[in-house]
Amino acid sequence: YPFLIAIGSLAAADVELEKTANYGGFNSFAFSPDGQTVAGGTGIATITIGAAKSKHGGEVVLWDAKAGKLLKTFGKHAENPDWVAFDESGALLASASPANGMVKLWDVKSGAALRTIDVGGKIADGNNGLDDLVDMTADGSTVFTVRSIEEKIGERTVERGGELTAWDAKTGAKRWTAPDTALQSFTVADDGKSLVGYAYRVGSYELNGGLRHKDVTRHVVVWDVDSGVEVARLEVTNDRFRPRIVRFVPGSDRLIGVDSTTVANLDLEAGKFTPLYKLSADRRSWSEFRISTDGTKFARCWNNFIEIGDFKTGEAIGVMPVSFLFRVTFAPDLKRA
Repeated sequence: YPFLIAIGSLAAADVELEKTANYGGFNSFAFSPDGQTVAGGTGIATITIGAAKSKHGGEVVLWDAKAGKLLKTFGKHAENPDWVAFDESGALLASASPANGMVKLWDVKSGAALRTIDVGGKIADGNNGLDDLVDMTADGSTVFTVRSIEEKIGERTVERGGELTAWDAKTGAKRWTAPDTALQSFTVADDGKSLVGYAYRVGSYELNGGLRHKDVTRHVVVWDVDSGVEVARLEVTNDRFRPRIVRFVPGSDRLIGVDSTTVANLDLEAGKFTPLYKLSADRRSWSEFRISTDGTKFARCWNNFIEIGDFKTGEAIGVMPVSFLFRVTFAPDLKRA
C-alpha cells in the first residue's frame, strides 16, 4: 500500500493512503505544490474468476495528504501510469503510461481530461529500466518525451532512447524533435530554459572469437527548450563513472550525476563528473533518487529500504525498512515523503 512518512522519525508509516478497489500496485506519486494533496497512478491488475478475466487499475488518482482519503479518480490509462507531475500552480496534472506511449493532461479542480498526447511508440526508460524518460516544465507549458527504439548489438536486441520530442501541453502538437538521441536520463532546468541529458551508445567488438560490448560514445547534451536547438555537446571523460541519472539541484543551475554508489558534480565546460561523496555501501542499489526542493536532503529507495540523507555530505539521516518500495518523493514542506 502507498503511505506517507515523517522525515524526522522514519519509524513507521505516518499516513496510509486509501487504496482503490482493484489495483496492481502503485507506480508513481507527486505532491501538489501546496502539499495538500498527492497524485498517483495505480498499476494494471488482471483478475481471473473461472474462465472470465477482467482488467483493473491504470487509474490516475488524488488523495488528501493529511488524512490519506481518496478524493478523486481522474480516469484511466490502458497501461501502468508510471509517471505523474503537477505544474507549479497545482491546476494541471500530467500522467504517462510509457508502455503504450500515452501522456494525459488533467484539470485538477474538475477532474476533466484535457487532452491526450500519443508519442507514437513506447516511452524509453533509463536507470536500469526504472526512470521513465518523460518530464514537464514547471509552468506546465511543455511536455518532453523520449521514444524507445530497438537496436541490434551482436546477437542481442536492446531498447534505448531515441527521438526526443517537446510537446505543446495546450494543443498536444509537436514543438520540436531531436532524432536518435540515445538518452539515458534528462532533466529540465527550474527556469524552463534548458534541458540537459546524458546519452551513451553501446558498440560491440570481437575478442578471442567472442563478442564483447562496450560504451563507444558518452555525452552530456544541452538543448534550448524554446527552439530545440542543441547548444552544447560534451564528451564525458570519466571512464569509470557512469551515471544512472543526471539532475539539476533545485533552485540552482548546478548539475549532478548519480550512479549506484556515488554522487558527482557535472562540470559542463570540462565535460567531467567530479565525485562529491560515496553513498552508504550496504545499500548499493536504488530505484529512485530525489533531491529536496531546498537542495539540503536526498531520498532514495529500493525494494527493502527508504533512506533520507544529507545532500551536502551524503550522510544518512534515517533509514526505514520497507517491502516492495520503488518510488519516493518529498512533500513541499520537507516534513514528509
